[in-house]
Amino acid sequence: MTQERLLSEVRPGDLLFWEGTYEVQRSPNITHVMVYVGFDRATGKHLMFGARGGRSKGLTGNEVDYFEFKGLRRRGKGRLAGFGHPPGLL
Repeated sequence: MTQERLLSEVRPGDLLFWEGTYEVQRSPNITHVMVYVGFDRATGKHLMFGARGGRSKGLTGNEVDYFEFKGLRRRGKGRLAGFGHPPGLL
């Protein structure tokens, strides 16, 4: 999937599933879940919401915070494994 296709398909409220944010011995190795908030026209950024680790810093600095959703990462820890709507929601 391309970056452009991902950002055109993800919708506010979608759950974003991440793998590889830390080491686990299970498959699938989903290690973190965030909620896609949407595109912020004021900043020109896509945003997601969720808990943060000790080394990450969100937009407000709180334990549960907003983060820029950059989509597909080419390198570094944590990769987007998939996304989808919570069951029962449109």
